[in-house]
Amino acid sequence: MHTYIYRYVAQHLLFEQCPHLLHGIGSRFLEMAHDTNPLHTRQRGRVWIGPAGTVTPLHFDFHENVLCQLIGAKLVLLCEGGIGEGEREALYPCEGVANASRVDAENPDLGAFPLFEGVVRRVCVLSAGQALFIPKGVWHYARSLSPSASVSFWFNNQ
Repeated sequence: MHTYIYRYVAQHLLFEQCPHLLHGIGSRFLEMAHDTNPLHTRQRGRVWIGPAGTVTPLHFDFHENVLCQLIGAKLVLLCEGGIGEGEREALYPCEGVANASRVDAENPDLGAFPLFEGVVRRVCVLSAGQALFIPKGVWHYARSLSPSASVSFWFNNQ
C-alpha cells in the first residue's frame, strides 16, 4: 500500500516577491474583463500550484476573478443554484463560511443534499494559456487534471 502526500500552494502572492515573473501574465484577459486597475490587480495575483487531483471545493469569490491557467489543465465547474427562492439553499453553504459549500460539486451526494439536483453545472477545461472570467458571486469548483499552475486575478469594478 502506498501513502501519497499531496502538496498544494494556494493563494500565494508570488508576484509581490518576484515581480519579474509577472511579465505578460493576465494583461490581455484583465483588459477583456474590463478591470479598471490591471497593474494593481496583476501585482496582487494569487498563484495556485499542485499535482493532478488537487481540488478547490465549491465556493464563490467576493471579487471578479480572471483565472489564468499557466501549466497543465484544470477542470472548472460553474454552478447556478436551484430554482427560485431555493437557489442559495440548493448550494448548501457552510455554517460560518457563507461562500463555501458542503457539497462535492463533481460527485454530489444527493441523498444528503437533495436540492443540489436542481443545480446547473457548466463544465470548462482550462489548458495552459487559457483563462476563464468568473463573475463575483458565481459558485465554482476546480480540480487539476495534471500537475498544474494557475493564477487568480481578483478585482472589483466599482
